[in-house]
Amino acid sequence: MIRSMCGLPPHDLKPRSAFTLIELLVVVAIVGVLIALSLVAVQSARESSRKLQCQNRLRQIGLAMHQHHDARGFFPPGKSTDKPGNAYVHAYWLTHLLEYLEQPAIASEMKAAFVEQPDPLSVSPNVSGKHSGSWTGVPNFACPSDSRVPGPRATHKGWVVGLTSYLGCIGFDHRWNNGVLFADSRIRFRDITDGASHTLIVGERPPSPDFWYGWWYAGYGQRGEGSTDALLGVEQENLREGALFQCAFGTSYYKKGKLSNMCSTLHYWSLHPGGANFGLADGAVRFIDYGGGSILRDLSSRDGGEAIVWP
Repeated sequence: MIRSMCGLPPHDLKPRSAFTLIELLVVVAIVGVLIALSLVAVQSARESSRKLQCQNRLRQIGLAMHQHHDARGFFPPGKSTDKPGNAYVHAYWLTHLLEYLEQPAIASEMKAAFVEQPDPLSVSPNVSGKHSGSWTGVPNFACPSDSRVPGPRATHKGWVVGLTSYLGCIGFDHRWNNGVLFADSRIRFRDITDGASHTLIVGERPPSPDFWYGWWYAGYGQRGEGSTDALLGVEQENLREGALFQCAFGTSYYKKGKLSNMCSTLHYWSLHPGGANFGLADGAVRFIDYGGGSILRDLSSRDGGEAIVWP
């Protein structure tokens, strides 16, 4: 009776069969691929955002460099050594920028600490000393792609330290000091005869796996000159001191590194795909891929007369 009312012959009303196992597996596979593609897209978007934030922080550092130059007549010293007359013994260039990076509280505390205890490395560890800034994390100095920075992080000999993702460029390496930031430097704009837009001032490199290199506040570095800590050359020589003894003698060049590799401490690199961000003396920020080693060398010199051709 029902079949007659619908106008269908009895043989056309068949029960619908369920999905076969093969059909179900195909649907599951397609859904899995779509989810994987979505995750890749989300991760890529997040990394692009972190890269932009990283570049913005480098621009802020560049602006602070200019403000320091306007106020003092020169860029901050890359590192203040323990030679007579230095007010901030072992302090890095980053400490001199605090007041220009909206960190007046840490800057004021730092100045008072150096008056009371002129050498922050004279007490080891310094956690109980006056220099609390040494283990204070400063977001301005951290690339968002590296969750370990700015710290604080525990390292060797009981030290707890704040870290930086950005290292001042000393030039080719510590033997040349032909960049803008190096031990006891006082470089002025007029000393950068290659042009501020053609001279590196700072670049990315994650702290070492053991956090012994990459301190922002004050440190020693190779031979007390700060290299591999908060300063670096684009063709850095390894003197095999301290924790770098496990790495071979020789020169390290710009290339992709690993957070687990201690020897990656010896060259610029980043956690961004394909290259790293660098700040120039004019305040601009450039992303340079790992194939740009030759231009990086030319950019590291402040007065070498190199002809810069951007890719």
